[in-house]
Amino acid sequence: MFHPLPNGHGIPDELIKEPLFHLSADGVVGLTQAQVSGINAGIASGGSLLLVAPTSSGKTMVGLVAASTWLRGGDGLSQQVVYLVTHRALARQKFNELKSPKYLEIFDIEKEELVLATGDQVVDAGGVAVNDPLSGRFIIATYEKYLALLAGSGHRRDMANICIVADEIQILGDTHRGRAVEVLLTIIRSAQCGQFVGLSAVLCKRDSEAISSWLGVQLVVEEFREIPLTFELRTQGNTHEWSTDGGDEVLSLEARSTDTVEVLNELASDAESHFPVAVFCMTKRRISDLIRAWERNCPESDAKLDFEFEELTSSSVILASSLPKGFGIHTADLIDTEREIVERRLENDQLPIVFATTTLAQGLNFSFKTVIFDRWTRFIFERRVDEPISYSDFHNIAGRAGRMGLQDRGRVIFSAQNTAESRAASRYLTAEIPQLHVGYIDVSDFEAIALQLISAGLATCRNDLFTFLSESLTGYLAKDNIKGVEDEWIRKLDSTLDRLRDWGFLQ
Repeated sequence: MFHPLPNGHGIPDELIKEPLFHLSADGVVGLTQAQVSGINAGIASGGSLLLVAPTSSGKTMVGLVAASTWLRGGDGLSQQVVYLVTHRALARQKFNELKSPKYLEIFDIEKEELVLATGDQVVDAGGVAVNDPLSGRFIIATYEKYLALLAGSGHRRDMANICIVADEIQILGDTHRGRAVEVLLTIIRSAQCGQFVGLSAVLCKRDSEAISSWLGVQLVVEEFREIPLTFELRTQGNTHEWSTDGGDEVLSLEARSTDTVEVLNELASDAESHFPVAVFCMTKRRISDLIRAWERNCPESDAKLDFEFEELTSSSVILASSLPKGFGIHTADLIDTEREIVERRLENDQLPIVFATTTLAQGLNFSFKTVIFDRWTRFIFERRVDEPISYSDFHNIAGRAGRMGLQDRGRVIFSAQNTAESRAASRYLTAEIPQLHVGYIDVSDFEAIALQLISAGLATCRNDLFTFLSESLTGYLAKDNIKGVEDEWIRKLDSTLDRLRDWGFLQ
């Protein structure tokens, strides 16, 4: 299961230590196959790649090895790393992890040089507000925030000194956010960043090949999940079971409870086999309902925390009551001290049950034997309907079960209440990843992007806009599939510029 460092890895000896690498008791490095493949692709010597591998296969370490070796290369002080993530909560979590003295030593940077940039805050590792975040040596940012920083600062056309780590790069296919991410990655591609490391657990073969080819990076794919998962879809009449190591076969077993609290009671009857458990919910209100229901199941106890929270919040009140009973919460609105307390207990295997929101689910790198989806649909307010979460979101969350070196199998439980839900949920019981819809830049609705590019100094005329469109993923895909598309782009760009002049945005 674990593999040694490959020959010719190129990683300096001073980096081969915790926490960057997992070392056994006798100091031997243990790597997953995905990590070996990433290292063999040359990440320690500036190699660019798109690594597609299952959840819990150690992709994050591949990005951090690239970052640490990049910062120590070149002339040192001019080298920069930008680590892109999908959500503010994940950016903050990664920032809190990497600002530890051990990681700062590995990156060979001072705490003032590690910068968190999200829509909420722009601060360094010392908690000081940063006026010029793009000067940071190691920047952790959401995709949209980094795009805003580039657009607002007058973008540098040459990014040869920057290593970009793009986590969860399949966000390119997000209906609402894909366009902004595509604009950002097109800018990075055009500026020829020094090293690019894209990471994803849920890209199909066709998407992987298209995105890596567009970016001009090596594609590395590892399909084998070293810790297999067993999925249970519970319906009113059956339990449908599928395992990642069992081929395409889906077993039909006897019906089991679909109620979250009853499922927890079932697992608690054999806690050693099933705990710790993460229960993922779609809303904080639902978490509140579940913890009240679960608390009623807990035996009476006078146990209390042996400390007091420094600040009284709604979350600290919940944690003060729940932690002594062996369960807790992990949501975006926890303050730092509350989050640290919960995560320390998770790390030390002292929290059998945690109720979490799905945004944080994709970044919870803790050891769970079982993952329960309380729901797997989200309410879309604009259309007033419930919609299933994407295949990628579902499997990213499910991948929190079964952690390397700690369990030999993970278990994922989710339920369907009727025939329609059963049909919708069954699409998660397969290893066949659906193709993304990518290429969201619409030349017929190009005004906002055109203004963004012009204000950032990336375009001054129609030819510049045409070049940008040609270099985007939309353009890359269209040129191969649509005859005469470039003539159509020119006509529509002329119309775009005419409208911007009429509206007074351009002279």
